[in-house]
Amino acid sequence: MGVKQVRTKKRYLVIADVTTQQNADNGDRNFVVTNGKKCICNKDLVGVNTQQVATAQNIIYNYSLEIDRNYFNEQKYCYLDNKLYEIKGTGKAKNEYNMLLHVMEITDDKVKTAILNWLGGNSNANLQ
Repeated sequence: MGVKQVRTKKRYLVIADVTTQQNADNGDRNFVVTNGKKCICNKDLVGVNTQQVATAQNIIYNYSLEIDRNYFNEQKYCYLDNKLYEIKGTGKAKNEYNMLLHVMEITDDKVKTAILNWLGGNSNANLQ
């Protein structure tokens, strides 16, 4: 078995906060995206020191995503490659105008559905 490689090519990313909102007609609470943005990122493996510090706190990061610092405004979730991630930490990148988002994959169907609805229902078409 070989080592799984991650290609660091540019990828489309959604970063967003998701909250609940009450439907005025029937009183149901629905998840909706607030503060959502589409941007481009570089997906890379997490550094050894960063992963060791996270492991001590019982967190396992899946990836580090390098994005333009102007896009990030303390959002909690990101959607990348048809998977949902929670942003668990940030770090500095190699240059001053980018930053790293350290993310952990999660499975929350309500949050994922809210992001897909915000994108218009078709994740692939709206991220290209």
